Formats: sequence, C-alpha cells, structure tokens
Amino acid sequence: ILLDVMMPKLTGYQVAKKLREMPEFRSTPIIMFTARADEEDIVRSFELGVNDYIGKPAAPSLLRSRVRRWLLRTDHGDNDQRKQESE
Repeated sequence: ILLDVMMPKLTGYQVAKKLREMPEFRSTPIIMFTARADEEDIVRSFELGVNDYIGKPAAPSLLRSRVRRWLLRTDHGDNDQRKQESE
C-alpha cells in the first residue's frame, strides 16, 4: 500500500494506524511516499507500522524497486507460512 502523509480526507498517518489495527492488513507492506521528509515524519511513520519511507521527488526506478522488494518479501513470507501449515 502506498500512502502519502498529505491526503484529502485522512492523513497517511491516520490510514496507516487504521490499517495496522485490522488483522487482515497487519502484515501488508505499507510504504509512505511523500514530500514530507522531516525526521519527525519518518519516525512517526515507522512508529505507526509503516515498512518503508520514500521522499518525493523520487526516480520512478527507485519507487519500482522498493515496491518490488516489499512484494517479494511478502510473497516469500506467505510461502513460508504455507509450508509451516502443511507440515
């Protein structure tokens, strides 16, 4: 899930907090992609359970590689879970 700190109705912080409270989204990767790159914003995001933080502007290749990294990590984790359940 890609979030921006500054969104129209809810902030990215609020959405991240709500997502982490929902069991079905606790392990879903969340990436904050935002122009707000102060240390306070980054720390707050990680405290809310965000997995990664990318400041804008960012090269499209950087964004793609970071998203891919988290998708592969999640897929690998799901496969490990399936293996454990079948044993």
